[in-house]
Amino acid sequence: MFRTLAILVAAIVFVSGCGTEEGVKASNEQGTTLRSDLIEPNVQSSVSLKPLHYEDNLVIATVGSKSISLGNLNHSIQFSLFDLEWRMYELRRSRLEAMVTELQKAAEPNSLSEILLTPPTPPRIDLPLSAINYSGHYRYDDPISTSENVTPPIVLSIFCSFQSSHCARLQPVLTALANYYGEVLNFNFFDYPQHFHREGKGAANAARCANEFGVFQGFQNAIYTDISKLNRHRYRVIAQQLNVNQDAFENCLDENRYAQDVLTDIELASDMGLGNVPVIFINGLYIKGPQDFEAYQYYIDLELAQLGLENHVDEPDEVESNTEVSGEAKANSNKLNNEDINAGRIEDDYLEDQDNQQRELPATGQMTLSQEWLQEQLINQIELEAHFHPAEHVVDGAYNLIKLKDTNEQAFYQTLGLEDGDVLMQVNGEWVHSGQNPLWDELARKEHVSLILMRKGYPVRYDYRVQ
Repeated sequence: MFRTLAILVAAIVFVSGCGTEEGVKASNEQGTTLRSDLIEPNVQSSVSLKPLHYEDNLVIATVGSKSISLGNLNHSIQFSLFDLEWRMYELRRSRLEAMVTELQKAAEPNSLSEILLTPPTPPRIDLPLSAINYSGHYRYDDPISTSENVTPPIVLSIFCSFQSSHCARLQPVLTALANYYGEVLNFNFFDYPQHFHREGKGAANAARCANEFGVFQGFQNAIYTDISKLNRHRYRVIAQQLNVNQDAFENCLDENRYAQDVLTDIELASDMGLGNVPVIFINGLYIKGPQDFEAYQYYIDLELAQLGLENHVDEPDEVESNTEVSGEAKANSNKLNNEDINAGRIEDDYLEDQDNQQRELPATGQMTLSQEWLQEQLINQIELEAHFHPAEHVVDGAYNLIKLKDTNEQAFYQTLGLEDGDVLMQVNGEWVHSGQNPLWDELARKEHVSLILMRKGYPVRYDYRVQ
């Protein structure tokens, strides 16, 4: 046993320190670029997780006349094995970056370096098409476009749960990919609520009900704006804003019409041995997430190259770093100091970040608001402003921010996702305070509205699309 372990460790060290001729040289004037998405994959560089003398056809167990080979075993846990291999790659890459940095300190100025460490190649499987399957765009700001004559060459099969903060974190990345690749991508959605996601199945059924009316994307975007609020009332509010027939939608909810379809997806994921969500298969290649834009781009471009198709030639618009979800996942970095809250001050570095746009809160989803409904609500502006009260927080040394009170029974604020105690901060980049209140004008005139508020000491962002 110890001899086998020694062989494995020696192999890891050897591969970490050596390269192959197939590796791609990545360099710049300062030294070495370590982005894995610039390096071609090389299966030969992966360390086998099984002892070197084992073969896939080796029988490792028998039951009567039946036998189990090592290949059978490895296939049944192939994703877990790859997760281990990926973790080893990350450890090597992290250590290699430190080693290269040390060598560069002693190197001659402007000397070039060569990086040959490559990521492991994921396993590939065949997947069926889900009932929720879209060709073409997957955007927050545009309806899904489909083309009967175009079959996208890249299929992203996405296993997610509406109650997962990691899946919420993934949504802006999917949008960025869709904006970049356009109709090259096809999105294939599978419901995989985890056993501890008590509202996950109900949300999945509601989304499938919304899909009957052709508004799955808008419904999904709205759900991900706040995954802590998954209930029937919210589903109805979202459907109403999307102009869905309320009686038909509620009948679908009452029947729990898609419960079996959701269970079918769960069983499929379980049979494949999938772990936590999200998981994306890119043309069947297993990619555990959430990953950033560049990680998915790397594998999509690899697939396009293997299909003999040109990679996306245009440089993408600046892709927001939307790989972190506001709320709980953002708490550690964005929570205000309790003493500052009590004293009515907002941290200077937070305000500076906002002014310089150095710390932009990501939007995990977008709530669609009916323009007709919104206009009816804004007629009662005076009544709505009765819920505004001065907050302790002061900006520009003179103006109090606005705090909401007694909104729990107010349909307008409920629809927007706002709560008692929320402190309004910015709408479309403009401050909301006792000296100015651009909220009403922005909602009445703009198609896209972004609202930043403070909730229990944490900054939260809501995005709305008015149509």
